[in-house]
Amino acid sequence: MLDLAGKIHELYRAKDFSFLVLILSFVLLPLSINLSSLALVVAIVLKILQAFFHKESAYPSKALLISSAIGLGLVFYIFIRSLFLEDFTLVLRSLEENTKYVLFFLAPLLIRKDDSNKLLIVGFFWGVIGSVVFAFSYAIITGVKFDREVFLHLFGIHHTYISMFMVFLLNPILGREGNTFPLVGKITVAMVFFYTIYNLDSKVSMAVFIVILIVHLIWYLNKKNFFIYFLLFLVALFVFIRFNNKSGVDYRIALDYRVEVWEASIAQIKENVFFGSLEKDEKQLLNYQHFLSGKYYFLDRDINSHNQYLSVLLKFGVFGFLFLLSYAIFFLFHLRKNFPSIKSREAFGFVMIITLICCIENIFDRHHGIVFFTTFYNYYIVLFTNESI
Repeated sequence: MLDLAGKIHELYRAKDFSFLVLILSFVLLPLSINLSSLALVVAIVLKILQAFFHKESAYPSKALLISSAIGLGLVFYIFIRSLFLEDFTLVLRSLEENTKYVLFFLAPLLIRKDDSNKLLIVGFFWGVIGSVVFAFSYAIITGVKFDREVFLHLFGIHHTYISMFMVFLLNPILGREGNTFPLVGKITVAMVFFYTIYNLDSKVSMAVFIVILIVHLIWYLNKKNFFIYFLLFLVALFVFIRFNNKSGVDYRIALDYRVEVWEASIAQIKENVFFGSLEKDEKQLLNYQHFLSGKYYFLDRDINSHNQYLSVLLKFGVFGFLFLLSYAIFFLFHLRKNFPSIKSREAFGFVMIITLICCIENIFDRHHGIVFFTTFYNYYIVLFTNESI
């Protein structure tokens, strides 16, 4: 069991103010993108100052150093690729648009090597719970429907991201033995998250939610609880079928819509397969392709690829995509070494969430997505490589 007060006091005594501010950033992540971004910048600056004045190591583990090196390679590639653009204004625009990828290099700096990292999960959990409770209360008081629009109105967060956050938090809640959650608490939180995702009509998140639930529960299946688990499975199946019926038309519309966008992305990727296209931003390239294809109804929507893999290939080409592939290989290498431990089950849920959500959204284009990915990617890297956590 994690001693929260003791860990926070320990961080204070160690003068690791950077990590304390990082925790605050994750409390704020579902609540305020502006305050969360400000806290993240402060955490990065404090970390650099701490490393300089306290003479402490910037990277507490070799694995984090490798992760940061891969990120630095990606940032360096984007920088060099931008310098080859014809116009200086295009160079500045490209560098400005892709500054967010610096987090792939900087995020490993912020992670600790001990179980204090779990405070990120705790802070993140209370931030997500706070957003759900506040949104639900607001809906009741004002008489509006508790749906995705409430979260967008109150917190400026897209339903995909708040759903992704809730599904992600199921991993440490359900998977960790000896955590602070009793069985009743785990069931309650799972039901609250399930109900919220149901009302948000987040299709992929609903499917991932049920799969992750099964992945965690199946490890505790035995003859004594088989009947209870079987009933739970039937209830989950019934609710999922009702959810599909409620969203059936939306499924087809969303899929048809995305397929057309993906076709336009692939057509533009073929124009420069190896190095990608940074001369224009992604939305301009897709609008141009829609125009060439005669799909004029897309021109006023100003949309991106709605697929992170295609987006990276479109902007950075195969060479840029190789850096992200290196990230995946490095993570899966550590995942395989730890399988089938509880750590690996928890990380497997993270991999599943990222893999599927990236099929339908450009999560690196938003602060909510890229901060979430880069931080918890390195969180699990440390979890894998430190046996005491």
